[in-house]
Amino acid sequence: TDNGEVGYKVYIGPVQYFVVTDIGKGRYQWYAFLAKPVGTSKSEASLKSTEVVEGCAAGNPAYLREVFEGWSFEIHDIIRATRDDEVQQRDLYDRPPSLSEPWHEGHVALLGDAIHAMMPNLGQGGCQAMEDAIVISEELE
Repeated sequence: TDNGEVGYKVYIGPVQYFVVTDIGKGRYQWYAFLAKPVGTSKSEASLKSTEVVEGCAAGNPAYLREVFEGWSFEIHDIIRATRDDEVQQRDLYDRPPSLSEPWHEGHVALLGDAIHAMMPNLGQGGCQAMEDAIVISEELE
């Protein structure tokens, strides 16, 4: 139950999810993750409306409003409050950790996201680097 004090919300569905973070003073940061094939941003550019769609600005907000059709009204409130120039697309790729290549060379070792990257909303890059450092220090003792 949302008591109005929730600072981080994740809406999960098939091949996509939406994350909203309260950053204070009535402002929010949000992410829409869509599982799409490589190169989709160029091939789907023509799908982005040049018209306002149900209160959503033309371009990316209108497109995302359609992509998240039927999802929580809170998602649509956030999208409606967003201008097209405030939306940035960043293509992200999951990849398994390198198991066939060494994670070190000489006195240098790769840690965290440098060797086993994860999606940014997991907040694990720094945590994994610290965990890797602990394991390395234990192995060096």
